[in-house]
Amino acid sequence: MGARFIERLSMDLLRDFPDMKGLSPRNLQCMRAFAETLPDQEVVQQFVA
Repeated sequence: MGARFIERLSMDLLRDFPDMKGLSPRNLQCMRAFAETLPDQEVVQQFVA
């Protein structure tokens, strides 16, 4: 995946989810790098009350 793909993905996600934060190209690149470091792990959001 090239930088252009991530930029386009960011724009598409921001268009489709305007209230969601953290969808900048830089954040998406960081998410991708994090996921690549733990390829066999399931990353889920923690439930807190």
